[in-house]
Amino acid sequence: MDELHLRHEEEHSEVKYIVAHGIASDINGILLRIGSYHFIFEDEGITIPEGEQEKFDNLPDEYSHLYLSIGGQLAAVILIEDPIKEEAKQVIHQLHDVGFKKLSC
Repeated sequence: MDELHLRHEEEHSEVKYIVAHGIASDINGILLRIGSYHFIFEDEGITIPEGEQEKFDNLPDEYSHLYLSIGGQLAAVILIEDPIKEEAKQVIHQLHDVGFKKLSC
């Protein structure tokens, strides 16, 4: 980063990794959260900014969603493309063959 003349000073306090949910931190007392729907909205009680509900309601379902909140409000949604792999069907059959009875996503 020195060669690009970019400065980046760490300003956040302790970072907490919440397994299977997300990451929690703060910068100068402002709460930052990034993670799953459950973590952001149900666990943390984050709200959608006024006037943004329609955008939120129309997020495309074909992507996985990663939610970012700043100061208790939703700030961004990162859409992650995660296509089903060609070998998925074969792997499921192999899991059944070795004794797995119940598989879920």
